[in-house]
Amino acid sequence: MTGNGCYHDSIPKFLVPVLPRPKGMVNDKGMQAYCWFQLADFLRAMQLPREILSSKRPKLFPSLETMRLDLVNFCDHLPLGISTFAAVVRWHLGRILDELVVTGLPDAEASVDEQMVLRNLLRDDGLLSAGCPAFISTKEGLKALPVFGYTHEVVCLKKKKASKKKSPAPLHPEGGQPPKSAYPADKTIWKWTKEHDDEPKKWIEFDRASGRPMSEVEDDEDEEDDDDQTDFATLLGLPLFPIFGPPPLPANPMPGPNDVVVGDDEDSDGMPELIDIDG
Repeated sequence: MTGNGCYHDSIPKFLVPVLPRPKGMVNDKGMQAYCWFQLADFLRAMQLPREILSSKRPKLFPSLETMRLDLVNFCDHLPLGISTFAAVVRWHLGRILDELVVTGLPDAEASVDEQMVLRNLLRDDGLLSAGCPAFISTKEGLKALPVFGYTHEVVCLKKKKASKKKSPAPLHPEGGQPPKSAYPADKTIWKWTKEHDDEPKKWIEFDRASGRPMSEVEDDEDEEDDDDQTDFATLLGLPLFPIFGPPPLPANPMPGPNDVVVGDDEDSDGMPELIDIDG
């Protein structure tokens, strides 16, 4: 079975073997991706057995706030894995994290359902970060890979009421106080994170409405403004000029009735020669 179109920039070719199911297994549901089952087992293990005379299952790490999952050898076209751990997240674990980092997820379009379920592990204003694979498993063992190009999303569950005063952001143990925002109160939120593993963390500002970084939102708004200006000029049948400033002069202006035309038949004094029309 071929793997991702590009599992990692440093891995030119990626193949995943398909192994027959061991004999004696009763639960035969066709082709299965047992890597998703391993993720489900890991999430189940984060709960302790039920207490006697109690329907609640205590959490294994009740103070856990941040978690990182490194998925290894996950291909783009694995069988759907949402059914293997969706119930564990929804009915047992719930929203237990403030930050979740996942590396090695299949392509965004191929794992959109799994990412949607993993988002449900985050509390309000939690941060979901996804990056390229951090490891690859080969016959020689596990090999580490550089992680870069994280994509971030803030999960905003509750709509913030507009406030004239900006409430001070809590101090981060590493980043301290976030920078001052140029946007109205409660429109954005700051997160202490990074875009590449080999770079230090920094403050990144996010849009609460969409959960995306403000840099991406601003780029989209600039592109929309350029498109609107282009459409307006096309509607008028005019060339596209800058909004401010006069339009550029034409390259070859037509002479006016009172203009003196200087051609190639000028004399040495710069005056045009007289042409005898009657002769």
